[in-house]
Amino acid sequence: MVSGNVENDNRPFVTAGQTANIILLDGARLYCEDGINVPAGTTLNVFGQTGDSGLLYCDADTNNNAAIGADSESGACGTITIHGGNVAADTEKYGKNSAGIGGGYGGDGGKVTIYGGIVQAVGASYGAGIGEAIRAKAARWRSTAAESLPKALTTEPVSAEGPKETAEASKSMAAM
Repeated sequence: MVSGNVENDNRPFVTAGQTANIILLDGARLYCEDGINVPAGTTLNVFGQTGDSGLLYCDADTNNNAAIGADSESGACGTITIHGGNVAADTEKYGKNSAGIGGGYGGDGGKVTIYGGIVQAVGASYGAGIGEAIRAKAARWRSTAAESLPKALTTEPVSAEGPKETAEASKSMAAM
């Protein structure tokens, strides 16, 4: 559970085979300067309170790591599920070969599901905002959040799957 302002200058990771939960209280701010590593076989869940004013902000620490998701050492990304909160992932400054949320260099984007909250993911020159990185295989994403859909579609969940050769989305995040 995150309350107040918390800064982390290391790259936390979800332990193999485990699930990590980040609960953002309204008004809280968690900044991970080097991002969060969510390797294959792990799950990261992000929850926010009703106001969705809690913020998780992650940067990528090198050209090869996703801000939230896999890095070049861990291979493919695990499962990332966002239930609420305000989530921002940015690889524009340091992560030129990786996605904002999803795959690091050469790693698949994994599975990312967004049920609610506010999500902003910025990929760099060779990575998707949400999805795969350069030299990666397919990834999947799914959104059931009405706020992220065109007004005419707000009553139905949306999902998309990219072709096997290229990814349309990704997954990522790690635990503290």
